[in-house]
Amino acid sequence: MSRHDKQIISYYPFMTSGDDIPSASKAPRLPGQVVLVMQGGGAQGAYQGGVYQALHEAGIEPDWVIGTSVGAINGSIIAGNAVAHAPVRVEHAAIYSVDPLRKFLPKLVDFDRLNSGNPRFTLGLVGVPDSLMRYFDSTYGKIGLDHILGSSAVPPTFPAVRIDGKAYWDGGIYSNTPIEAVFDDSPRQSSVIFSVQIWHTRGPEPKSVAEVFARQKDIMFGSRSRSHIARQAELHRIRHVVRTLVDMLPEEQRNTPEVQDLAGYGCTTVMHLVEINAEPLDGETNSREYDFTKATIEARWYAGYADTCRMIARRPWENKIDPSVGVAVYPSDAPPNNRVERREQTNLGESPELNDRRAMHAHRPFLPNEAQGRSLSLAGRRGSPINAG
Repeated sequence: MSRHDKQIISYYPFMTSGDDIPSASKAPRLPGQVVLVMQGGGAQGAYQGGVYQALHEAGIEPDWVIGTSVGAINGSIIAGNAVAHAPVRVEHAAIYSVDPLRKFLPKLVDFDRLNSGNPRFTLGLVGVPDSLMRYFDSTYGKIGLDHILGSSAVPPTFPAVRIDGKAYWDGGIYSNTPIEAVFDDSPRQSSVIFSVQIWHTRGPEPKSVAEVFARQKDIMFGSRSRSHIARQAELHRIRHVVRTLVDMLPEEQRNTPEVQDLAGYGCTTVMHLVEINAEPLDGETNSREYDFTKATIEARWYAGYADTCRMIARRPWENKIDPSVGVAVYPSDAPPNNRVERREQTNLGESPELNDRRAMHAHRPFLPNEAQGRSLSLAGRRGSPINAG
C-alpha cells in the first residue's frame, strides 16, 4: 500500500486498506452472475451508494451493472474503476447542469476499464424521435462520456444528447427499472439480480398538494416497477413451461425442426430477483431528488447500506426454486412501513427484529462526521457513486 493510499485512508476513516478487501473464499456463493440494477432519482441515488458499499463489504461484486439516470452515472463509476479507493466528497454531488458533469466525470471514470467488460456495463436511453428504449452495452460497443451524459438528459431541464446523429433523453422517463435487459439477454444466464428502487413503491394517501406531487412521482417512477417486474417474472415462467413441455415429448417429435424452433422460446436459466427498496426519510419533501444536503445524503447512504446488509443476512438466493417456474422475487424488507410483510417473508430462523439490530449495529458503517466532523465522503473501494441526474 502506497503512502498516498495511507493518506486517503486516514482522511476517509471508514475506508480500509486493500488488504481488507473480502477474499473470494469469504464471499457468499451465489447461483449465477451478479447483476446490479439501479434506477434514476437524482439525489436519492445516495441510497445506491450504501447498497454498493454493503455488497462490496460482503464480498459480492457485480458481474453486470445496469442503470438509468443517476443509476447509470453511479454504475459508470462502479464499472469504471478497479476495486480500489476513489473518494468523492458530498460537495461534488451537487451537479445541476451537464457541463460540470462533463468536466467532473472523466476524473472518476476510467473509460477503458468501463469498456473492458469486467464488470459488464449497460445503460438505457430513449430515442427522442422514435420513443424507443435503447440499451448501450459495453459487450457490444464502446460507451463514452456522451452516453453517460445522456442519463442526465431529463427533459425539459436538460437538453437531449446526440449519439451517432440521433437525439436521446434519459431512459428513466421510459423504463426506470430496466431489469428487462437481464431477462432479454442473449444468451440468457442464471442470475442473482439486486434491483435497487429509490422511489417508494408504497405510501399513504396524500393530505396536501405537496404530498400529492410527491406521491405522483413515486407512482410515475417507482410503483409501476412492481408490475414491470411481475411481467418479466411471468414471461420467464412461460419460457420454463415451454422447455418443460418440449422435454415431455417423445424423442422423435422433440427432434423435428418444428419443435426445435418452438424450443428456442424455452429456457432453463434460474433468476433470483432481490428487491432493495428505499423507504421515506423523516421530513422528506417533494424536492427530495434535489436535496443534496450533507445530512440527507448521509441518511440515504446509510439507509441503503443497512437495508442491503439485512437482505444479505437473509441470503434468499439459497432458497430452492421450482424448476418449472425458474424465477423467484424476494420483496424488500426495508422498515418501517411493512412490518407485517417482513414477518411473512423472512424465513431463515431469525426474527426481523434481530436482523434489524444486526444491520443497525454489527454492520453499521463508520461515517466520517462521527469521527472528525469532516465532510461526508461518498467513497468505496471500487470508486463510489455520486448523486446527479
